[in-house]
Amino acid sequence: MALFGCCGGRTPSPEHQQDLTFRPQSYWDTPEMIFANIKGEQRRRMVRKALEHGDAADLPEWMLKDTLTEEERSRTGRIHPFLMGGEYLPDCDSQETEIARVALRSTTGDVISIRARRAEEVIHYSVVDEYDSRFECSPGSAAGPLTLEELINLIDTASNESMGYSGLTGTFRDMNLDEDSDPAELVDFVTVSSPFYAQLEAYYAAESQEWLRRLKNRDTAQEK
Repeated sequence: MALFGCCGGRTPSPEHQQDLTFRPQSYWDTPEMIFANIKGEQRRRMVRKALEHGDAADLPEWMLKDTLTEEERSRTGRIHPFLMGGEYLPDCDSQETEIARVALRSTTGDVISIRARRAEEVIHYSVVDEYDSRFECSPGSAAGPLTLEELINLIDTASNESMGYSGLTGTFRDMNLDEDSDPAELVDFVTVSSPFYAQLEAYYAAESQEWLRRLKNRDTAQEK
């Protein structure tokens, strides 16, 4: 069932046509686990592309590792700081996995990771970044995997107590917007992806376009 709608009080639009009721059966022991915990954003993209094209066997072993050694990270960082994005996230243990991530097109390619940890009959949810920030998110726990709508709400309402901001997408576009910048150049500044929720990336791509449309409408109104 395709639904029109979104969380956090946004106005529904055709661009947000998603099945918000979708819920993965599990976050563990699934094909998606192959690259779910690869910390590096650019490595993850390369692995995903290789899997889609059937070329995964040609990738070097270090590319497939969840966590690089310090030497491997240093070697990668010397190529370009952007390639380090995600590589300094905390490790996931055997009971934890990343279910979604927010990647920024910053100089160092910063990544925020949304994670699930199973404990008996409950799944605990958390948000972490590469700077040991303290995040609050809701729900903090649930009996099972979240629906797409619940995950979107978690992303849109998560707050960083260390830095004092709320929401993990639009807030970063707004932070980088000044009088001399072109909002269109920030449309792709934030990317949200998930190995378990195929519709998530498109949802937030549409959200970014709505952000740009609102700014253009505001500027047009101010010129009148």
